Amino acid sequence: MRSLVRLLPVVMLLFSASCASPLEQASRRPGTITHVVICWLYDRGDETALKAVTDAAVQLRNIRGVVNISVGRVVPSTRDVVDNSFDVAIVVTFDDQDAMERYLVDPRHMELKKNVLDRYVTKYRVYDAASVGPSEKP
Repeated sequence: MRSLVRLLPVVMLLFSASCASPLEQASRRPGTITHVVICWLYDRGDETALKAVTDAAVQLRNIRGVVNISVGRVVPSTRDVVDNSFDVAIVVTFDDQDAMERYLVDPRHMELKKNVLDRYVTKYRVYDAASVGPSEKP
C-alpha cells in the first residue's frame, strides 16, 4: 500500500503530462482512458533496454483507438513524496474503455509484452484512469 501511495504523485504527473498535446486537448472528454505503465528494468540504466522499450511502445500508436503514447524515463528527485525507483513510464491515451480493451488483446501489444517487456522489464505496475470531463488551462 505504501508503494501505491508513493507512486500516486508519479501517476498524477504522468497523467497530466500525457494531456498536453493538441491532439489530446481536442480528445479529452468523459470516457477517455489514460493507461500508465511504470517499468523497472532488470538492469537499471541499461540504455539498450530503455531504447527497446521506448521504440516498441511508440510503434503501438497505430493501434485503432490509441490517441497518444508518451514514453519517459524517471526524473531523479530527493523529495520524499517522489518514487524514483522505476526506470521508464509509458502513458497511453485511448478513445474509451472499449479501445483499451481491444488494445490489450491486439497482437502488436501482445508481441511487445512478450518480446520486449518480458525480456527487459523485471516488474511493472499499471494504472488506468477515466477522464471525467474536459481539462482547461487556467
